[in-house]
Amino acid sequence: MGIVRLGELVLRWCSHCNLPILRQKKCSICNQSTEKVEVTPPGDIRPAFEFDMDLIREIVSRQFGKNTGGALIPQDKLVLLNRAPGLDTIDEIIIDGAVVGSLYYDIMKSNFKVIMRLSGAHFISEDIEKGFVIVDSGAAAAIHKGASVLIPGIVEVSEDIEAGNEIIILDQERNVVATGVSKMSNSEMKSRDKGSAIKSRWYGDYQKVNRTPESKSWDDVLAANKSELEFRINKAVNFIKKISGESDKPVIVSFSGGKDSLATLLLVLEAGLKPELLFIDTGLELPETLEFANEIATAYDVELLTERAGNAFWDHLGYFGPPGKDFRWCCKTCKLGPASKIIKREYPDGVLSFIGQRSYESEPRSKKGPIWRNPWVPGQYAASPIQKWTAMHIWLYLFSKNAPINPWYHRGLDRIGCFMCPASNLSELKLIKDHYEGYGRWEDFLSSYSSVAHLGEQWHELGLWRWRKPPKEILKLLPDVESEKDVGIPLQSSVQPKPDIAIKESPELDKSSEIYSIGSYKFISAGGYEDCKGSMSLEGIFNFKFDFEKVATLLNIIDEVDVDRNTRSCSIDSKITLFENGALAIQAKDKKEIDKRLKRILNIIVRSKDCVECGICVSRCVNDALVVSEGLDLDVKKCTHCGECLGPCTVVDFEKDNVIEF
Repeated sequence: MGIVRLGELVLRWCSHCNLPILRQKKCSICNQSTEKVEVTPPGDIRPAFEFDMDLIREIVSRQFGKNTGGALIPQDKLVLLNRAPGLDTIDEIIIDGAVVGSLYYDIMKSNFKVIMRLSGAHFISEDIEKGFVIVDSGAAAAIHKGASVLIPGIVEVSEDIEAGNEIIILDQERNVVATGVSKMSNSEMKSRDKGSAIKSRWYGDYQKVNRTPESKSWDDVLAANKSELEFRINKAVNFIKKISGESDKPVIVSFSGGKDSLATLLLVLEAGLKPELLFIDTGLELPETLEFANEIATAYDVELLTERAGNAFWDHLGYFGPPGKDFRWCCKTCKLGPASKIIKREYPDGVLSFIGQRSYESEPRSKKGPIWRNPWVPGQYAASPIQKWTAMHIWLYLFSKNAPINPWYHRGLDRIGCFMCPASNLSELKLIKDHYEGYGRWEDFLSSYSSVAHLGEQWHELGLWRWRKPPKEILKLLPDVESEKDVGIPLQSSVQPKPDIAIKESPELDKSSEIYSIGSYKFISAGGYEDCKGSMSLEGIFNFKFDFEKVATLLNIIDEVDVDRNTRSCSIDSKITLFENGALAIQAKDKKEIDKRLKRILNIIVRSKDCVECGICVSRCVNDALVVSEGLDLDVKKCTHCGECLGPCTVVDFEKDNVIEF
């Protein structure tokens, strides 16, 4: 995965006090200089809770020996985690000012492993019983410079090694030389005379750290970061006072049950305001989150306004199918609809909403300012006082306030949301499945949907339902797949809409959906808005079948089309993706542009179905790219995407209802 920079890398360390420091060049306790800790961007560092540390100890002990987990993370040790970009969970483990390894979730094996770095291997070297090889002095010198471990240089191999295991490479004095991944099993290493047995991953000189035995607490961290925390709080409070003072609107805090919205509430209270707390119950909330919203309202004496989506998600599943990272109809149905409804009802003259949004959460959010208007929720003026805060700033602030926190943070989650959110990693979904019995309903749906659509076990097991068009990196993990062109299973896009669903007869669907139509041809959408990723989007599905190949060709009228015949989809510049089953996703900078694109697409699809070969559009094409022969066709080599042909059309303008509803 590429480097993702969303903000300043703020983690530093005071080696004198052995404490993490945010941004400060001097420790607030000892006034000694601090040193930068090199972490992978975006650098949204956070504390490890006891659940996280126990998990890491367990995995390290399983890989390297029963005492190694405790040697890496002794009791009462402060540990930080840093989420790095990857196909699933990759958390860098930071102890005593060094990145000692990474907690990595292997989606093919459905389990975690720890990829050890040199400092971490050094911490546990005296207790290593498994997952190691010992090499001679000549090999050690070469490996220290980055060479792979060759069989002739191996002196001893631990009994448990299989290909793909994480390995610690030691010299004959049991000093750490490197860490890497095995290319052979124990038996293969012993039976062969030559070959590369282990690929070195981390090698060279490791970082010497101050491994002090005394316990440190988060109170110590707060004291060491006093200046930075005061600076952040004062800046946020002044921002809130300024924005609210300039507005004549009532003030609310949008509350999700997570740490960011809780910190935002406390900052608004600290600014002297008395906001109402707005909570959207999507119908997919974890029970503890529902309880937590009420607990917070009571604890801080604020009125809790709750709007419920009810059964909207489950009502829509039969038509839209599972939501995906690239097809987030669920956000529209379960969040936007209820939010729009309650704001219109409770705040008819508008409202100033403080929202816990941070730039470190996503690239689109990193490019946004701290103040914006939500074009999909009329009357809502939004502002984020924590836009430039890292997760560590949030946690230190909450610790300083002795604030209650959602119990799921103590169970391994680092974000709170819908229990089956398609934006979740597989590791997070597995954790929720293991601890929340309500996940069974979603499992049952996926199993049934997969069976009916003949999608194969991997569609469910590998979480391929989380995309309409899975990324190449995921597809390459599938057995017998060398490229995205060799997908061995039919994907979700092969599922056709259920023909027996009468859209207009479903009040549940109409209530939160928007219907765009040309006569009897309709596109049913849950509505568009600024989604979880921070970009403007619209998702939905057509209520009729069409010739996919013909439509994919004709869409070149808009711009150059990329056709993916594996997923049976076509796309235009990653902004428009249309699937054979009728699903459509559009991204744009604003609602006006989305409506324009949707209108043109619907226009083209209707022409592809019902062309009467009148030739009006052909006469408007100056490049002779359009032809009529058993319907409308296009020579893509001649088309310049000018769009002149999309003028008046007999089929579109005189379809029986004679209306385009936008």
